[in-house]
Amino acid sequence: MAFERLTFKKSWENSEDFPAYEENESQVRADLQYHPDAVRDYINGVLLAALEAPTAAESIGAGEDGTVQSELDGIAEELAALSDGLRDLAAGETPRTVRSAGVEFDKEDWEESGSGTWLLRISSADHGRADHRFGWTIARLTAGEYCTGTWSAAGTGVEYDESTGDIVLTAEEAFAGRIVFFGV
Repeated sequence: MAFERLTFKKSWENSEDFPAYEENESQVRADLQYHPDAVRDYINGVLLAALEAPTAAESIGAGEDGTVQSELDGIAEELAALSDGLRDLAAGETPRTVRSAGVEFDKEDWEESGSGTWLLRISSADHGRADHRFGWTIARLTAGEYCTGTWSAAGTGVEYDESTGDIVLTAEEAFAGRIVFFGV
């Protein structure tokens, strides 16, 4: 949906539009009221008319039966849920709205770093985090089960690489396992 752009027919920079001195008080008041009235008329006559048009909802992806208001209500609900989750986090509680992603890996996925440690890069497409603000839990695959209490899982470092968006795991040895990321 493309909206008509707001433009003004008169400019304060043009002395012909608004003279530096005006004897008529009514004209001075009209000059001062020009821009607020133009903005009001644009919002009411152009912008709201376009949003209320029958095709407006379809053009923003609401479908034939949706409305712009139903889309805005959905966004408001998502923002309220996110706000509740942030309040929970601030209070030290588990948020009600948590997004998580689990990534399984094999021993062969690790690369030896040359300094006695092993590195495993997880791309942003796989981990789904937008930045470094997330929690995680790591489990080692042992005898067909994921175990979180192993020394290798507990000793694994997790860093967010700002330059690539990858998450880099570091460990003393390569192992098969799973990492679960969570956050709002």
